[in-house]
Amino acid sequence: MFFLLLLLIFLSPRVLLFLTWLFNYYRFVVVFSPHTFLIPILGFIFMPWTTLIYLLNYSVTAPGHLTMWGWAWVTLAVLADLGSYGSSRFGRGRRSSLVE
Repeated sequence: MFFLLLLLIFLSPRVLLFLTWLFNYYRFVVVFSPHTFLIPILGFIFMPWTTLIYLLNYSVTAPGHLTMWGWAWVTLAVLADLGSYGSSRFGRGRRSSLVE
């Protein structure tokens, strides 16, 4: 089961976010309070790794608390999201120069 979860994480963070919302809705309600529905939607669309890692590292027992290691993981997720955008832009520029 653990390897299936790891495979799912590496395949698509959006799928894992959806499954977390589907099977553990309480965590979504605690992390993203009910009146802020826009933040998880924008995170799902633009920053899926960051939203997923923030959701998984958020302490449900102490609301509003993220440990130092949690912030380190969130920082790495932000870099991963930004890196995916940067690599796609680099690849697009490289492809257009090969076509010419």
